[in-house]
Amino acid sequence: MIASIIAPLSYLYYYYLNYSLLQEFLDYYMVLASMVVIVLMVNNPSLRTFTLSLLLAFTTLVIHPYEYLALEAYVAFLIPLGILLRERRSWNRHIHRLFLLVSQAFGSVLVYYLIEYPIRLSPVSNIARFNVPAYAFKDNFNWLFWITKQTFFENGQFVLGIFFVIGIIYILIWRKNEYSLALLAFVAYIYFLAINKIILHIPIPYYSGIWSTERIYVLLTPVLPIIEGAGFYFILSHLLGRFHHKHLVGVTFALLLLPSAFYVNAWNVSFEKASCIDGTVLSAFHYIDSLNVSEVFTPSYPDSSAWLILYLTKRKYVTSFKTPYLMPKNSSSAIIYVDSRGCGDMVLGTQKFNPWVLLNHHKLLFFKDNVWVFNATYVNTPNVPRAVYEYYILNSSSLDLSNMRDWKYLSYGFLLKHPVVIYTTLFEKGNYSLIVNNISVISIVPTRHYTGLYLGLYLPSSKTVKVRINGSLVGEFNRSGIYAINYTFNPGTLYLIELRGVPWYAVTEVRFER
Repeated sequence: MIASIIAPLSYLYYYYLNYSLLQEFLDYYMVLASMVVIVLMVNNPSLRTFTLSLLLAFTTLVIHPYEYLALEAYVAFLIPLGILLRERRSWNRHIHRLFLLVSQAFGSVLVYYLIEYPIRLSPVSNIARFNVPAYAFKDNFNWLFWITKQTFFENGQFVLGIFFVIGIIYILIWRKNEYSLALLAFVAYIYFLAINKIILHIPIPYYSGIWSTERIYVLLTPVLPIIEGAGFYFILSHLLGRFHHKHLVGVTFALLLLPSAFYVNAWNVSFEKASCIDGTVLSAFHYIDSLNVSEVFTPSYPDSSAWLILYLTKRKYVTSFKTPYLMPKNSSSAIIYVDSRGCGDMVLGTQKFNPWVLLNHHKLLFFKDNVWVFNATYVNTPNVPRAVYEYYILNSSSLDLSNMRDWKYLSYGFLLKHPVVIYTTLFEKGNYSLIVNNISVISIVPTRHYTGLYLGLYLPSSKTVKVRINGSLVGEFNRSGIYAINYTFNPGTLYLIELRGVPWYAVTEVRFER
């Protein structure tokens, strides 16, 4: 019960990867339900509990194999711990218990292989491939130390971190049963797998097939609140036994949890603002639904276009393409939908539908807040509607990158609607914009005359960025810094500041000189 109070305050439940992998998030609940039923099955063996454990384990595997591996790791620790801690049990009881646990594991896999054939997974084939660091940003000790700090100390988690330590002590000294000790063994095993991925590279069947340290670490998500809940319970019961003012003790504990509540709510706000579906998108969907067309072309990229087919009431085919060059030419009964607001994940170089390139060859039918709908018919005469000019009017001499209202000028190639980016912007005042595309565009229509541009860039080593303004090359830069660019900006004219370079890198300042 206490763990259920702590779980909504636990940082890992709000870690952006868990929200990106919604099926994995669902599987955490299946893991917890499976653990409960397995404990019931071991204590009171019956056909009913065994069948239910088999069904839950199979469901866990179908949803996602990583959580299933986590569940079976817990089961694997239950077996030797049960033998060591309950030596008075007859060997018949031990063998019966072992048979149930092993049958649950093998039975769920067998059912999975029978039902899912021929699309079943083959994790064994991935062991050699994933047994070495493959993700440079996170398959290292710096990231492992960082995520540990975020889990137990930062984000208002320091109180839960104390509960976690006390929970470990409570389990080791006062609650030495196989179920609790298996939880601690599981946490240690997850850290071992992470270290193994980074430096040891010991091939472990199936578990070495988990592709990154990050994906290994987030398997702790459903387990940590249980251990923290044990620490919470120990302290609370100890204090309630010593103090008569029980209400005061309860209020004190509630106040101790407030920092965690604040930070997780901050993440909730960030996730909500990162949603691609809002009033602007719904307006575009409604407009598309009203058109007499048979097909909608969209990018094969995880932005709002993925939801389009669910909102259309009239029969229209939605076809996705990796690049606009693969679309059929002069398709008179089709339209093109583009969302260039910076939706998606930190996947480099995948935003291929540049609306400014499409605008040169396709008539713009709908535009609102960097959501575009084009006619798929090819035209030679570009036409920029007045609504586009009005949207990019710049009344100040600089862009405030820490203010989400100024993100509208970052019209293509930036990562914006992402929970980590929004959290950093809103609550840490991050004054930069991350570029994840080979081409990115800053669009402005100044209301004053400017004679130059100061452009701040953060460039990792070996990165080179070329800057063009309305097609003219104005600079090429290969190191971080703030660069002065001489260029005349006239009021009322649309300017496209185009940055070309290999991602990722960041823009840190955009300021115009009068």
